[in-house]
Amino acid sequence: METGSTSETAVAAIARWCAPSNLLLNLTTGEYGIRKFSMDVCSPGADKSHVNATEHITTLEDSIYAAWHGTVWMNQPDADLGLWGHKLRDHGDGIALLRTGTNNRWVQNAIQDATIACFIRETVKYIDSRTGMRAQGGPRGGSVLLAYGTTAANAVFHSGLGVCLTPTSAN
Repeated sequence: METGSTSETAVAAIARWCAPSNLLLNLTTGEYGIRKFSMDVCSPGADKSHVNATEHITTLEDSIYAAWHGTVWMNQPDADLGLWGHKLRDHGDGIALLRTGTNNRWVQNAIQDATIACFIRETVKYIDSRTGMRAQGGPRGGSVLLAYGTTAANAVFHSGLGVCLTPTSAN
């Protein structure tokens, strides 16, 4: 594979900081909870992930080019966020967990494209994808859940994790 190619960038798109089980519990229980995600599309592997998913696609499987199906979970990849965000938006059924940088153009566009955005009330205690343990010195700042589609939006809205907004644009 050519160094720096799009495919190499996508393959290297492991999510270093992954969702902890307590955050996922809020999304998977209750009347609107997603009992099981169809896919964890930016997974560190089933053995290190707290995501209850039928399929865990790791960096070695080049998830960005795979066919996604059902309701997907996406930890923020350490790669081209625009490419991944567009893939999730176009798929139209899933939830992304992002570290918030609201002054970042990509984050603004991703929020605008989502069905619902939930700014998480508490600091997320991320899991380090390399160890499967709580991350030491993890990302600073807030986190946001972006939901695409009705199933994902209902789970996020009813999760009680933070302030949920329906994005609109002044454009």
